[in-house]
Amino acid sequence: MSLKKLWAKFVKKIKIKKFIKEFDFQNYKEDVKENPFYQEIQQRKQDLVSNHYDNEIVRRVDSHSNYVQPEFSKVTVTQGVIDEGKYVSGRMSYVSGESVEVSMALGALPDSTIIDRMYVVHGQVVNGVHCTETPKGKIYTQIEMGKDGRGRIGWAHSHGASRVFFSAEDKGNIRRSSMHGVNYEIDLLDDDEGSLPVSVSMYPALVFNDHMGKSDMPYAGIGVSYQSFLDGSYRTVLNERLPVNVVDSKTFDSTNKDYDEILRSRVEVESSGLLDMVYRG
Repeated sequence: MSLKKLWAKFVKKIKIKKFIKEFDFQNYKEDVKENPFYQEIQQRKQDLVSNHYDNEIVRRVDSHSNYVQPEFSKVTVTQGVIDEGKYVSGRMSYVSGESVEVSMALGALPDSTIIDRMYVVHGQVVNGVHCTETPKGKIYTQIEMGKDGRGRIGWAHSHGASRVFFSAEDKGNIRRSSMHGVNYEIDLLDDDEGSLPVSVSMYPALVFNDHMGKSDMPYAGIGVSYQSFLDGSYRTVLNERLPVNVVDSKTFDSTNKDYDEILRSRVEVESSGLLDMVYRG
């Protein structure tokens, strides 16, 4: 190599070293971070991670998933509650003289997901296709349940003489109420990955009608609410057509309470009208 080329190479190295020494890397990093393109890339990376965690939640709580945890794939209830729900649904139509709905609160002991009590909700207004709980009635119901050592963890209601299913209105009620159900912790990471606990809220629901047989089971589902990693909003997975898991065989005794009087005092019946009856189908 010629002396001229060696000298040029030496000068170039000196210039590079001087540039590195004088270059303000801290300000450069700050400039890069303020660049809209850089910010967009970082946001996309964050969104991908957040969306992944949201999908992991759904994978663990959606009954259609192969990875669903058993707590979200069945409704656990005592035989007494099932029998009482059938009885109340039948008596409601009998007392009112027509096919009407009735709303019932499902109760459980603290930190339990086993439904072992059922309460006719105070101050409700019903007809052939709707049952509406009033704010005041909900408070009275919560007081009654509290005296019994129970908290409200779910909702049951009757469809009168109609079939059992979740109507569009029922689904809306369950989705809105699911944030106030039982808190349950799930782990989004596998054992070998570490641990990422996330709290979700589960809200079971049952639908009866006024002519169910002894072996008939209510239509069952669970609303599972969680806060999205992606945007912070609350989202709900609604599991339907779930099996009812009966945990005991204790029989229901309808003579323990005057159910006809309870229904007359707590439930206001509106006239359904022919169109409403057609609507239920």
